[in-house]
Amino acid sequence: MDFDFGNFYWTTADTVSALVAAGGAMIGLSIDRIYRRLAAIKRGA
Repeated sequence: MDFDFGNFYWTTADTVSALVAAGGAMIGLSIDRIYRRLAAIKRGA
């Protein structure tokens, strides 16, 4: 059984980019949430 390294590499790259994209989206949402909370605190103060 021969190992298709090229295919394995691209599958891995796709998985990694998907994970990075998901992580980036979660970080973006967290920053947005923190920013809104700070803005609300400043408005209330």
